[in-house]
Amino acid sequence: MLWRDLLDRYGQRFGIEALLEEPADYTEFLRQAQDFGVSFVNDQVKDAFVVSKQAIARLQGIITTCVEASIPVFV
Repeated sequence: MLWRDLLDRYGQRFGIEALLEEPADYTEFLRQAQDFGVSFVNDQVKDAFVVSKQAIARLQGIITTCVEASIPVFV
């Protein structure tokens, strides 16, 4: 039995970690996550030196992309 089958059997959820930089990078990533049945995305900030308006715009874009894919994201 595969571990994925065990998750389903025992009603467990599966999340995945993302280390992508730009919202546009999430399109294919989220499609694959949906196909696999991922319940949520845990997004890590890859570049801690991005600050101010650029950082806010990047995070807003990532959150919007995940919302559109109906997958919750935690940053």
